[in-house]
Amino acid sequence: MKKLFKFEFRKLLHSKSFYIIFGLGLLSIILFMILGRVMSDFVGDSSEMYNATATMLVVLPNSGIASLLGTYLVLFACSDFSQHTIKNIYARGYSRTSVYFIKYLLSLAATLTVAIFYVLFGFVFTLVLGGHVASIASYMWANLALQFLVLVGMHGMFFGVAMICNKTGVGIIVNVVGIELIFTLLNFLMQIAKIEFNILDYYLEMILANLMNSQQLTTAALVRAIVMPIVYAVGFVTAGWFVNRRREV
Repeated sequence: MKKLFKFEFRKLLHSKSFYIIFGLGLLSIILFMILGRVMSDFVGDSSEMYNATATMLVVLPNSGIASLLGTYLVLFACSDFSQHTIKNIYARGYSRTSVYFIKYLLSLAATLTVAIFYVLFGFVFTLVLGGHVASIASYMWANLALQFLVLVGMHGMFFGVAMICNKTGVGIIVNVVGIELIFTLLNFLMQIAKIEFNILDYYLEMILANLMNSQQLTTAALVRAIVMPIVYAVGFVTAGWFVNRRREV
């Protein structure tokens, strides 16, 4: 197991796609913050964009992390299948369950590490742009904790989809476009049927976006932010593991 962990960790660490994809997220943050600074100067309201503490709450929703994560996890999870090296790994005596969950845990750790880096970068870059540090209210820590919990749910969903699809192209399409399209279509059909239920409230990317206005969240929205990521992570990771165990290689 230790050798398998080192093998997967080395592969992740030396993956060019990892640095390219999440580097794009860093570029998105930089552009977002510079544009926000310019707009704040233009309208004469600098209270939020100059506040390095408040900036930490809006970095992740504006980094495009959902699309980036959905893309990278497919490349990482499916690489052994697309390169036809998975048989060699299983031939060394490693079980499918061991390989699956080591990939899951390593990619989850990498996701959270990137997210922490994004938040800290947003804080520091705000100071570089001339911002200031304000006191951290208790709700801000709770907000960040919820954002990271939503990321855990996103990671589990995208990872599960990647392992179910088992094909790089198909997995990226489903993760980046397919899931959002399904929610949008369902919401459209519900509106036509005049069903008073907003299914987009249960879409993780929408939940993450709503957390930018945490002081205005309803109790129901907070409950969804806690419960839905866990439901997504457990459901999709379990489904991916179940399919992976029975797939022929």
